[in-house]
Amino acid sequence: MFNNVTVTKLTLYIFLRINKHEGETMKRVREKEIPLAPIDRILHKVGAERVSDEAIRALRNLLEKLAEEIAKEALEAAKHAGRKTVTKDDIEFAMRRIFKTTQI
Repeated sequence: MFNNVTVTKLTLYIFLRINKHEGETMKRVREKEIPLAPIDRILHKVGAERVSDEAIRALRNLLEKLAEEIAKEALEAAKHAGRKTVTKDDIEFAMRRIFKTTQI
């Protein structure tokens, strides 16, 4: 008969075998990268007494879009400089380009 450890290992093995895709195990794909809780904390930190879930999600979505745009610009700056590594300077350059500011 099987003991609990054997059953757990067997279950994991079957799960991994079933969920293989092109030789690699499938990873859970997140729809969003930024969790909601930190956004809620930030809003409360600046003085909000109550914050709706809709407002938290809206701010999270906006921040994710902004982060993606900054990342794209920074990547282009790194490539233009002949580098594979995105640096802090690339991020700051991208922010200046996007916001048209000289001071961040």
